Order: sequence, then C-alpha cells, then structure tokens
Amino acid sequence: LVLMVLLVLWVTSAPVRAAPLVSLSVYSGEVGTPLYVTGTGFTASVPFRTHFGFGTFYEVVRTGTVSQSGTIYDAFAVPEVPGGSYVVYVETSGTEFASSTFTVLPSVRLNKTSLLVGEGVVASGTGFGASRTITISVDTVTVAPAATNANGSFTGATFTVPETYRGSHRVSVTDNINSASTGIDVRQSAALSSNSGAIGSTVKISGTGFRASQTITIAYDDLLPINDQLANLNGDELDLIIETPGGSGEVAEDMVR
Repeated sequence: LVLMVLLVLWVTSAPVRAAPLVSLSVYSGEVGTPLYVTGTGFTASVPFRTHFGFGTFYEVVRTGTVSQSGTIYDAFAVPEVPGGSYVVYVETSGTEFASSTFTVLPSVRLNKTSLLVGEGVVASGTGFGASRTITISVDTVTVAPAATNANGSFTGATFTVPETYRGSHRVSVTDNINSASTGIDVRQSAALSSNSGAIGSTVKISGTGFRASQTITIAYDDLLPINDQLANLNGDELDLIIETPGGSGEVAEDMVR
C-alpha cells in the first residue's frame, strides 16, 4: 500500500513538458530577407531539421543540433521562391515537431531612380508567380512586358521613361495576382538644336519633364563678363571672344597658335 501511494505521488508530481513551439523573427518579407527561427520544448542535444516550404517543390532543408536547454536556433535568408505562403517546419523525430508560416512578398528594383524622360532603365524583381507574364508600368502607362522564371523572378527587363512631368512617379510590376512598385524621380531637361552659330542664327529649344499645358520662359544669359574672360587668356591659345551689346561675351572658339 505504501509503495502504491509513493508511485501515485511520483506520477502526479512529474512535470509535464510543453509541446514544441516555433517562432519566426518576421512572418513576411521579400526574397533575401534574413529569417531567424527559434524553437522551444524540444528534446535536448539531438539533431533537428528545418524545412522552408515544407511539402512543396521549393522545399529547402537545413540541419542543426538542439541545445542542452531544448532550444533551437536557426538563421538563413529567404530563398528565391515564387510569392505566397510557405510552411517553416522544424522536427527532431517523427513525433516531435512544430511549424509556422512565412509569406514571400513580391518586390521590384531598378538600376537607377533619378531619370530623364526617354532614359533607359533596367528592372528586376522577385516573389512573383512562377513562369508568368508580367507588365511594367510608369504610373498608368505600360512601358514593357517581361516574364518570370520558375522561381518567380525576372531580371534585365528594360524600358524607357515615357513623357511625363518632373517629380515623383511610381514604377509598378504585376502578374495580375502579385504586384509590387517602387519610386522614381523624373528630372527636367532642355536641349538646343545647335551649340554654336553666327549672330542671328536660329536655335531651336526642346525640353522634357515640364508641367503640362504651362507657359514656360526661355532666357539667355552670357557665360562670363568680358573682363573675366580676358583675364583667363594664356599664352598657349588664342580665344576668339564675341562681345554682346550688353558689355559681356562668351568664348565662341579656341584657336591654337
């Protein structure tokens, strides 16, 4: 009877170990995001396996050893996979496991973001659908089609900035399910039909990046006062200076002696 009482006391006082749990440092992000996996409640000092994308074609398996306190630590970058939700599954045996879910988000990058109208840009992206046609747009203007690979990524998609006004604009990429965007800054520019000519010559000016249907002002200003240009002359070259009626001029031509 005493033995039975002691046995009952031992059974009822034995600690109950909590079921294993897994947590993630973040639960969504783009391809390449650093991901830290923490597990608790596992058997100490035994091998473990971390599965990213458990049960899918894109599954990545990592291995390690549980700490003496029964804790698991693992860290890796989110692999190149299509956008969507993936199970992060940690196991030490067939009966000891835990899981969580991470969502891969689409993202787009450009090789430059400060641009002129007509300037070329190269886009790349990750986290879109696998082997899909995508559309690249600047604001509401479609500028280029492209296609993703089997991992939902694309590279080397080129387009030119369409005619628009200066300031901030959005470059959007979509496969009709997954979408991402990034910003660009469009700058103003102006060009002359000729950079030299005789007095009275006609010069045409063109420009981009200005506001639509607005009046613009074109002003002419000489480069340097005439006396400053004369002071810059040296003995190696003879500068031909054309003086304007206002008392200033600009260097029109360099003539080697």
